[in-house]
Amino acid sequence: MVLLSACGADSPDAAEVTIESPDGMASLTLSPASLPDGVSVSDIQLEWSAGDSDEAGAPLAGVLLSPSGLGLSQPAILRMNVPTDVEELLAVHIGADGFEFVPADLDSGEAGQTATIEIEHFSAMMVHGPDIFLVTGDAEPLEVVEGDDQFVTMEVEVWNPFVSIWIPIGSYSGSDDGFQRFDFRIESVKPIDNPNPKAVPTVVWVDAANWPFPSALWSPNRVEAAVSRDGLSLAMAASSRCTGPNSDGPEAYVNVQMNLTLLDKGATVSWEMIKFIGDFEDTVYADGSAANRDDKSKLIPFQLEAGDTVQAYQHIRKTWDTECLASAAASTSTSTSTSTTQPTDEGEDDDLKDVGGSGGDSVDDGVKDAAWHYAVPIEDAKAHLESITDCDELNELYFTFSGDTASDDPDIAARALELDDFAYELRQKHGC
Repeated sequence: MVLLSACGADSPDAAEVTIESPDGMASLTLSPASLPDGVSVSDIQLEWSAGDSDEAGAPLAGVLLSPSGLGLSQPAILRMNVPTDVEELLAVHIGADGFEFVPADLDSGEAGQTATIEIEHFSAMMVHGPDIFLVTGDAEPLEVVEGDDQFVTMEVEVWNPFVSIWIPIGSYSGSDDGFQRFDFRIESVKPIDNPNPKAVPTVVWVDAANWPFPSALWSPNRVEAAVSRDGLSLAMAASSRCTGPNSDGPEAYVNVQMNLTLLDKGATVSWEMIKFIGDFEDTVYADGSAANRDDKSKLIPFQLEAGDTVQAYQHIRKTWDTECLASAAASTSTSTSTSTTQPTDEGEDDDLKDVGGSGGDSVDDGVKDAAWHYAVPIEDAKAHLESITDCDELNELYFTFSGDTASDDPDIAARALELDDFAYELRQKHGC
């Protein structure tokens, strides 16, 4: 155990302490007051280990926490290193009698990627990177000039509704029972809120050197939208204005809740799928309160049967490397960067790069932007949308409509909702 904030750490009055694994690959931040009677911070141990199997559904990494079964009166924050190329994260908490899928966030910084998970009791935590979703999107333009806007979109769609997860059954401390494969089918997907403000459907511009805080060189006055379309897809968008030269890039995040139906379970395999290094000493403590025991009511029994449905949570993100140049140093790129994001219908309008930015008037009456579609009869607006064959133009209008469904003007919000649905159908038709 490595105790980072040691001053008064064992005192129940200490506000917060952070404990690291010996290799520095995992850490746990908690309040000493959250520990039950008879347990101190010095009793806590955690060990990180990387997965060593290429099997589909095998864990990427895991953390073993001790004392086993310890319950906390306040949640703690577990952070664990994960591979840098992971874009989808699924976390599984394993107890002695079952398992549960828990929400997790995926954050990036100069030191790499970290899974952040809120926990209430000790046992084992494993993270997986199942290839479930088709994640597409754009950051346009990749190179902007100081004072210009950047427009980001991300779409998430289930391309493979079948997911396999290897879960250690029986004693999670490494018994001969080993792992068993659980084969699920995804029934539905929806975006969910999360205590981490970066984890709701959103796009943020992040300075890696100042992670996890948003970049101060991009305007916070951006407009965002997230739209759930059917049971297995959703979309989001945002725009932000560069206020100073920088190379801070946008990152799109979303946490989703999935309903999974168990189809089958495979044979067990040996514990070699992941190894926890180091030996844990047995810690004996008074077991007289509910805080000292796992909350078994939350756990999914290992005896889960085919046809049973459970809830799971997955964190998805996409990042872009972009650059904002000083306006005096890049006058040539100004025209290039702005032209890449404009509709090609009849003119140009810098305001069209803002999601939901249709509140202003068009600079050119010939440009059929979102405001034009709100002003004309609905039949004319739909007729114009049907005439568009350029996916970039259709996508930009679609995301603008999505943002305007939250307009304070009820007439605009109602029209935007109708056009948003219509544009979505056209995008499906044209394969946009």
